[in-house]
Amino acid sequence: MRKVLLQRRLPVVAALAAAVTVVPASMPFADAASPMSGTVGDQATTTTWSAGPFAVPNVTGAAGDPVCDVPASCDDYALHVATPAGYGTGHQLSISISWPNTAADFDLYVLDAAGNVVGTSASSADPEQVVLPPDTGDYTVRVVPYLPLGESFTGTAQLTTPPANPAPATFPAPGYANYAAPESLADAHNAGEPSIGVDPTTGAVMYQAYTSTYRVGFGAGGASWQDKSASAANGCPQGSTTSLDPILFTDRTTGRTFESQLAGKAALTCYTDDDGDTWTPTTGAGINSGVDHQTIGGGPFADNGVGALTSYPNAVYYCSQDIADALCASSHDGGLTYGPAVPIYDLTQCGGLHGHVKVDPVSGTVYVPNKGCGAGQAVAVSEDNGLH
Repeated sequence: MRKVLLQRRLPVVAALAAAVTVVPASMPFADAASPMSGTVGDQATTTTWSAGPFAVPNVTGAAGDPVCDVPASCDDYALHVATPAGYGTGHQLSISISWPNTAADFDLYVLDAAGNVVGTSASSADPEQVVLPPDTGDYTVRVVPYLPLGESFTGTAQLTTPPANPAPATFPAPGYANYAAPESLADAHNAGEPSIGVDPTTGAVMYQAYTSTYRVGFGAGGASWQDKSASAANGCPQGSTTSLDPILFTDRTTGRTFESQLAGKAALTCYTDDDGDTWTPTTGAGINSGVDHQTIGGGPFADNGVGALTSYPNAVYYCSQDIADALCASSHDGGLTYGPAVPIYDLTQCGGLHGHVKVDPVSGTVYVPNKGCGAGQAVAVSEDNGLH
């Protein structure tokens, strides 16, 4: 496989603020927006501009509206919108910014003539986009280099036609029902980042809510909830003790369920083969695994690598992110132990949060997706059971 960056907004504020002090004094300020202003209307519907490169991060937006007192800490573009009455019925104003290296991060703010923020796109996405009513007036399009990495950006403002509504369905709409956890359960309102799995052999639904694992069954009377959390009493001494991040995975062919609690570069993990009645402790992760955003997955072994070392038929993978890369470790004994964590890509290749590890149910190929690799999205792929 090939690597992912841990990049969570608030925790990196201090680090980036410190990084500002080490930017060389000889670094030139970024070029201002060129051109500095533009107009869109019902005749000329698009205008573009660019600015940069930017070297110094401005992370003040993490605590509220960004502060733009320092030169090159923000870039402002004056946008005039001139549309006839009623134009907004079938049109919208779309403003976007994009940049080549998706590991960088710019934030987009749109202000009206009075200086009020009327639109914001301040995620880690590339591009960032704001969609507004195409009302006549003067606007400021403000771009903040949150993590610029020396990048320049291109901005576009255009009047567009919203997508048409789809044709009405000719079949009954799908129905959904909510089944709330009983108030008596410890983490009924404390799921944090919940995950879910279904045992194909029994139909039991396994639901992870923070350190609690619940088994849910469905019948004519609705849902029945049972607390099946791992603990020393049912075979898992490290279960339900502490967590930096919970995750649950159920093997879709065997029904084995793993509940894992992140513990830095390790994980407190146990598995169950009877839907939580009993649990088996595991090593949890591979040596030198990442510190955040763990994911567990599994599926058949590929023909190109080492296969099962026990009677358990499927491979199990533990992947997680570190500061400058992401790594995956493979298990050949049903998730009981793992080999060393192998880098799947680094900061020069991808950035931001990776997705969940998935295994092709036929070929055994392993995939870890990421939305920010170069100019687009990509997947890290292993065809030899995680060896490479």
